[in-house]
Amino acid sequence: RHARRRGHQPRPGRDDQAIVDFHAEIIFGSESAWTQEMGFEVHRQKWLSTAQPMSFLSELYASLSDLRTVGEIWHESELPVGYVWATFHEVPEYVFSFVEVRDIAVAQSHRQQGLGTTIMDYTERHALSCGAKALRSEVGTGNAASHGLHLKVGYQPYRVLMEKLLIP
Repeated sequence: RHARRRGHQPRPGRDDQAIVDFHAEIIFGSESAWTQEMGFEVHRQKWLSTAQPMSFLSELYASLSDLRTVGEIWHESELPVGYVWATFHEVPEYVFSFVEVRDIAVAQSHRQQGLGTTIMDYTERHALSCGAKALRSEVGTGNAASHGLHLKVGYQPYRVLMEKLLIP
């Protein structure tokens, strides 16, 4: 099985469900341990019952007006199997620009087959062609697969977000 080597830009209406499904898995994988205790399906349903999915899709589609934004979905036999969303950021004070990988996902059925590496390579080539000096990506501490992918393609830890629960 081989997914298309390059994806296509998300299309409003047509790709919304696939993107929302990928994003729900991504955000759950990046959540705190206390949130993960509720389980994926409960978390997903809670998230879907809010205005957040529509807000997320609006932000994603609006960001695509910047030609430097990476928004791609990979398919195999018409089924979505991979997805990436990455936005360009300028830090003029330091004459520095970077691309933030906001979402990257590979369907469970296509993991460990090189699609994640293909998606990250595509994103990196695009970032370089637009003048970015770095790529950044947030990864949940419990998401071993994403950690492994990022390390494999050359990412290094940049920042660590800490949390302490306040329980009376």
